[in-house]
Amino acid sequence: MATCSIPKKALQLLDRFQRNFWWGHAVDQKKLHYVNWKFFLNQKKSGGLGVKDMELVNKAMLGKLTWRFLTEPNSSWVQLLSARYLKGEDLWNHIQPQGASSTRKGNLSMRDHIKDNLLWSIGDGEHVRIWDDPWVPSIPGFKLIPPDIGNQHSNLVWVKDLFRDSTKEWNIELLNGIFSEFEIRAIKDVHIPVAPCSDKLLWIKNRTGQFTTKSLYSLLHGSIPSSSDVSVNTNVDSFPWKKLWSVKGVSPRIIIFIWRLLHNGLAVRANTRKFVSSIITEWPFCDNAEEAIDHILLHSPFSQAIWFASPLELRFEYHPPSLSNLIAGWLDDNENLQIFRIGVSILWCIWKDWNKIIFDSVHLEIHQILNAAANLHSDYFEPICEVMNQQNTQNLNSKSGSWSPPSANNIKINVDGSFISPKFSAAAIARNSNGEFLGCSTLVGKCNSAIEAEAAAFQLVLN
Repeated sequence: MATCSIPKKALQLLDRFQRNFWWGHAVDQKKLHYVNWKFFLNQKKSGGLGVKDMELVNKAMLGKLTWRFLTEPNSSWVQLLSARYLKGEDLWNHIQPQGASSTRKGNLSMRDHIKDNLLWSIGDGEHVRIWDDPWVPSIPGFKLIPPDIGNQHSNLVWVKDLFRDSTKEWNIELLNGIFSEFEIRAIKDVHIPVAPCSDKLLWIKNRTGQFTTKSLYSLLHGSIPSSSDVSVNTNVDSFPWKKLWSVKGVSPRIIIFIWRLLHNGLAVRANTRKFVSSIITEWPFCDNAEEAIDHILLHSPFSQAIWFASPLELRFEYHPPSLSNLIAGWLDDNENLQIFRIGVSILWCIWKDWNKIIFDSVHLEIHQILNAAANLHSDYFEPICEVMNQQNTQNLNSKSGSWSPPSANNIKINVDGSFISPKFSAAAIARNSNGEFLGCSTLVGKCNSAIEAEAAAFQLVLN
C-alpha cells in the first residue's frame, strides 16, 4: 500500500470489512445502518470517528513515497528509479506512459497534491529557481511573477543569483531593478541562515514543515465534497467534539453510545421507520407517545423521575432541552466535569433499562437504575482520579526542585530558547543567592533550528 496503487476492488473490500465490523454484520445476518457511513469517516473533531477511507490511505502513503523521492535525491532507490523512468526529465514535467507500473503510477498520481503544498526554505539558494519554484512565504502561491526583463538579466535563474557576490546577503540594487516594492519586501523577509546549509523542502500542511501521511490524508479527505445524501445537522456541527473525546474517567462504550445518540443513530421506532415503513412508532409503555430518542431518555414520565431523583436533580417538564444541548452544556462546565460523567452514565443506564423492557419484559426500579449508574461512574472515574493525583504530586515535587540558588555572593542566570519555524524567541533571567530577581531580557527573531534558538539565548546573556 505504501509503494504502489492498490486496485479499487481490493480497497473496497477492505472498506467493507470495516463497515461490517461497525454494523455487526455476519455472513448470514445484516443489520440496519442508523448512521450514515460518511460520518464514521469524518475526523473526531468534526463529529466523526476517524475511521480511515482505504483509498485515501493508499494515496497518502504514495504521497509519502513521492515526498521521499523529492527530498532524498542521493538515495540509491531514488537514483535507480530516476535512471529507469525519468531519464533526465524533471518529475513535475514527466508524462506517464501507457502501461506504466503500479509503483510508477502511484508516484506520479500524487505529485500535484505534493506540488501545491510545497515551500522551499532557502539555504545556499543553489537548487531553487527564482521564477518556477515556491520560496517566498508572504506572496500568494509563494511564487514570484516573472517580469519582462529582456536579455539584461537572462542569467538570473537560481535564488543564489540574487545574492551579493560571495556573500549570503540580498543584492538590494539588483532587486530594485527587477521587482516591485511589495515583492522586494517579501524577498527581504526571507531568512537566509548564516551557517552553510542546503535548500530544504517544507510541507506547508504541517506547522513543523515535516511531511506526514496524516496531514496529507486530512488534506485529501477535506477535498472530497459532502455527499448530498448526508443531512446537515447544525447541532452536531456546533457540538464540542474535542471536549467529548478528551474527557477521562468515562467508559469508552458510553462515549461511543453518546456519539451514536448525538447522530440520532439509536435503534428506536422513529428511526427504524425510515427503513421499515409499516412499523408503528408509538410506544405502548408510555401512553402511545412516539418512541424517539429524546422522549425515551429525557421526556417520558419514568425518565423524568429518574433525573429528578438523581444527584443532578434535573427537571425537564417545563423547559425540555434537546439531548445535544444538554450534553454540550455539561461539557462546557470545565470546572465540574463530574456532572457530565454522572449524566452520561444515567443516560446509558436508562437506555439499557429500555432494552430490558422491550426484549426481556424486565422493568427496573428507579433506585436500581441510579445505583447501576453510580457503580458505572465509580468503576471508571476512581482509577483515573488516583492516577491524576499521583501525576499532580509528581509535578509538584518536580516543580519544587526545578531551580536551585547559586552560592553566596553569586548570580545565577537561567536561559531558554523556543523555536517554531521560521521564528524563535529567547529569554534570560538573573537571580541572586536569595532568589531575588535582578533583571531579565528577551529576544525575538528568525532562525532555522532549535539549536540556533538556544544559542541565541546564550548570546543574549553574553551581550
